[in-house]
Amino acid sequence: MSEVAGEKAGTVVADDAGQGPSGFVLMAVGCLLCARLDVTDPRLGAFVAPALLIGVGFALTVSSVTAVALGSVPPRLAGMASATTNMLRDLGFALGPVVVGAVALSGAGSAFATNLSGTVLPAAEAAAAREIAATGGPLAVNSLPPGAPGSAAHSLALDALGSGFSTAFLVCAAAAAVAAALTAFGMIGLHTGDPARDGVPSPVSPGHSGRAEPAAGAARP
Repeated sequence: MSEVAGEKAGTVVADDAGQGPSGFVLMAVGCLLCARLDVTDPRLGAFVAPALLIGVGFALTVSSVTAVALGSVPPRLAGMASATTNMLRDLGFALGPVVVGAVALSGAGSAFATNLSGTVLPAAEAAAAREIAATGGPLAVNSLPPGAPGSAAHSLALDALGSGFSTAFLVCAAAAAVAAALTAFGMIGLHTGDPARDGVPSPVSPGHSGRAEPAAGAARP
């Protein structure tokens, strides 16, 4: 009975691990679709499919990581495994937006400087846009109200922001693809019926036949 339970537990861990690569692949595809969005299109229809792919992929990945982490350790270490996965997840929530935002705004700043130097704008408008971008980046130029100094470069700032965030989504897609490849590589040779490999303690100790031993106080012939 214990051996059957161990085999079932190992199978469940392997099945949960199999969701990881598929979740990363879905997130990579969703990020690639986001990178191709038209920044001048205000409609939300084109954003629905990429958002669903990223959301479903994230759900599959998080659930499989949690299930594998809890199923790969003895029951007495389940709390430690759960705390570790929660800590890593919170670290990703805190670090991910910072890194992605830095990549997007850095690329947008470079693209805006290139666009501004290659376009024909009144000298006063170009100088004002350049000063505002030096202080707040293209995001500040994009937020200027109509008629304000530098507002003539609004379209240049919007295009630069679109280019920067497209680059950021490409970085996210590449990271998700690498994670999917690493997860798939880590699953090579995974024996679903091997409780010891899946982190489930073997119910029979080495050298033990599994047969019930006679009681210590049993009468002997």
